Amino acid sequence: MKNRTNIFTALICSLLAPAVAEAETPWYVEVGPVYRGDMELSVRGGTHAPAWGGTRWSGQSPSAVGRLLDDDGATPILRTFDDGFVGPSGWPHAREDERTQFWGYQNAGQYDADAGTLSFQQTLTAQQSSTRTVTRLLEESAGWSSRTSMEGAGVMLTVGRYVQQEEDWSSSVQGRLGWLEGLRGNVRQHTAVSRRLDVRTYRETLNQSQTYGYEYDTLGNPAFPDAPYAMDDPDGVGPMIADTPSAIMLTDEEASASTERVGRRVMTEYSAVDLSFDARVFTFQVGPRIEWRAHENVTLLAQPSVTLNLLDATVRRSETLYSGHGSVGGQWSDRRSTERWCGGVGGQLGLRVGLADGWTMTVSGGYDWVDTTSFNVGPDRVRVDLSGYQGEIALGRIF
Repeated sequence: MKNRTNIFTALICSLLAPAVAEAETPWYVEVGPVYRGDMELSVRGGTHAPAWGGTRWSGQSPSAVGRLLDDDGATPILRTFDDGFVGPSGWPHAREDERTQFWGYQNAGQYDADAGTLSFQQTLTAQQSSTRTVTRLLEESAGWSSRTSMEGAGVMLTVGRYVQQEEDWSSSVQGRLGWLEGLRGNVRQHTAVSRRLDVRTYRETLNQSQTYGYEYDTLGNPAFPDAPYAMDDPDGVGPMIADTPSAIMLTDEEASASTERVGRRVMTEYSAVDLSFDARVFTFQVGPRIEWRAHENVTLLAQPSVTLNLLDATVRRSETLYSGHGSVGGQWSDRRSTERWCGGVGGQLGLRVGLADGWTMTVSGGYDWVDTTSFNVGPDRVRVDLSGYQGEIALGRIF
């Protein structure tokens, strides 16, 4: 495109070079609406959605409890064991002496006559469970593109001066200034990335078991009852032992973990992009006009030109990542305003009708070739091509 612009520029300069305007040659001014269509907005899109980094886990495994027993043994309370019990005496004087007859045991091995102690066991259990989810990528499609046509309408002002006038034809040099409004392009809910995910749910369970040994002083009782023995009346009569343990020890501990799959589903995750393009164009044109008189008041004309176009554009982009059943996994917004100069060449053919008192009406149409321009908006590459068909109607006057 740039080579074409340079060649056309050199051609027009060669046509204008020998033209020397005389003081008596007339001027003309024209103004009217202009339309350009078939311009193009294209987008090569990316995504803000984070790349999938392998298997994803959510949730936490259950953690073990350090000590299941909450008892320091200092208080005389009813303690029920796997193999017996010990509780506070119903007699006030026994409680003051820290003794009790309210106790029982099941096995002869619990009693150690030499040490003067009676032992008990208490087993405590705990279960912790939690749910964890593992997500794996099955399939992914990323990247997108879009292309749309644009059009714009505005006003064109032409100022020219004749450099040569013959009986059947004439030539002039002219400059043109115009602007086009309403260049718009929109992308709605375009998928930037799509993923199929395998989601599996697991229940993890941790079972703990701790066994504690309690030792009670038998107070040197010479007539200790054989097992099994139980005095289940706190006010009853029986041999005495200490009403609080002399030692509490952790004698055994076990833990086991299990995992069970409790669910599986295939989930779709995708991101949707909305992009809006809003712009206007200022165009500057210079070149010759060649006219052929077809009738007394009808003139055919051709006007090649070198053009310089100023694009003033604003692009807004938004992206939303949807997961599962419409839940939002992320949102991003981008906005960019930019001005870009784009060179080009153009050519038009037209018809001018002479009116009274030097007034004229001109209708013309042709094509403008304009260099493309590109810029980034977020992860997207936006390309604008202002080339297009152009049509004009102008009211003018020759001075």
